[in-house]
Amino acid sequence: MGTAHTIQMQRPPGTISTISVGQWLVAILFATLLVGYPIVGSLITLTGLDSATLSYPYRIFLAFLSLILISSHISTRKWHPSILVLVFLSLYTLRLLFDYFYTFTPNADRAFQFYISTVLLPTLG
Repeated sequence: MGTAHTIQMQRPPGTISTISVGQWLVAILFATLLVGYPIVGSLITLTGLDSATLSYPYRIFLAFLSLILISSHISTRKWHPSILVLVFLSLYTLRLLFDYFYTFTPNADRAFQFYISTVLLPTLG
């Protein structure tokens, strides 16, 4: 019969593990992306406000936080995005721009803004 082996790590008394500011920002961005839209949508429904009143500031916040992360990763040379992801994002960006400038798809400008603030920048961040 085997017994479970565990490894116990010893830490000096009074020490705590540290998390960098970048790791906190990534955690905040990830959590905000996961639960932000349901919260914003619920607030819009409960208050009866126009959807743009709350969703635009939320998107601006996501874009701002993503840009901070991107710039901090580039400045520390820790930013190594996947080539496949970059190709996909580039092709999708071109498709949205094509829809806006050539096919004049209704609401293509709003779709492009949504894509930039909630897909492109957070993915790169």
